[in-house]
Amino acid sequence: MKRRVDTKAEEIEEAHGRKLTNRQKEFAKHYVDGVNSNAGCAKLAGYSNRDGNARIQAHKLLDASLFPHVAEYISELREDREKRYGVTLMGQLKRLRELSMNAEEAGQFSAAINAEKTRSALGGLTTDRRETNHYHAIENMDRQEIESRLEELRKSHPHAFVDAEYEVLNESETRDTSLEQNQVKDTPNWNTTRIENRYGGGVPDVHICAEAIPFWVELKITKTNAINISAQQIAWNYAYCRSGGVSFYLVHPLLSPHLYLFDGLHGRELVKSGLRGVDLGSGSGVKPLWSGDSESGIVVGMFEAARSRVGSGSGRDIEVGSDPGWPGSGVYGSFKR
Repeated sequence: MKRRVDTKAEEIEEAHGRKLTNRQKEFAKHYVDGVNSNAGCAKLAGYSNRDGNARIQAHKLLDASLFPHVAEYISELREDREKRYGVTLMGQLKRLRELSMNAEEAGQFSAAINAEKTRSALGGLTTDRRETNHYHAIENMDRQEIESRLEELRKSHPHAFVDAEYEVLNESETRDTSLEQNQVKDTPNWNTTRIENRYGGGVPDVHICAEAIPFWVELKITKTNAINISAQQIAWNYAYCRSGGVSFYLVHPLLSPHLYLFDGLHGRELVKSGLRGVDLGSGSGVKPLWSGDSESGIVVGMFEAARSRVGSGSGRDIEVGSDPGWPGSGVYGSFKR
């Protein structure tokens, strides 16, 4: 014969069209017992506590708008407990008051204070902050709340946001695999690492450490004058350079043997102007740090540009490739493909 609670559980499931899982039932039972914290009830019911998930899960389960069938099941368990043991809210409050008074009269002030704390919590006058310190987690926010929070962050930290219009790109079409496959040869004390980045997030294609100077290189090819750089790539390189790091965009037009090396700060300008706006003496557009059609020239160009960045601190106005005596500014052999 089924117990009353089991019959009620089936009725609740049918009424809400949602199944009460074993973990939800266990959580409800531990919660009604009133021995453990909300997070403790969630852990005892089998929910993971990784990254504070038990508190978050308990908060969700107690939200009648998210889990109305669980809330109703908890009410049924309480009613069943009151009928079986004569436990009621008013009865518990009265009993805790008596215990508090007796403890105070006996000089057991610690016990009296604990009884009053329990009575206040049971009456809804206080809330354990330990159970609410994760309520603001992003998984508990709707789209409007997230957008509102982002707007607050934009106002507080405007330098962390890049305002521009972008399009979603297929990196396999804009990445220069020939540049990636070309390894730096016969260059002692250089280490080149090709990054297999499946996550995204704008991390560049290649990391290089040359003569104890680390820097990143985002490799791009273009069939036209347009340079396709994603919003994530622009944001990552801009933030990295602003924090004192060194990164570059290395652009290779397919219809030309020329290569162009640009500062990582200038991704947004490159998207807007493309190679048409490249300043090679015309007085407009983005100035390349180096340009030429030589493999050996770009190796030297990247190294000297990185070294000048490290040596100049936050300075960003050094025109590496503009010096006639610059070792990478001459014309060298064709770039290997």
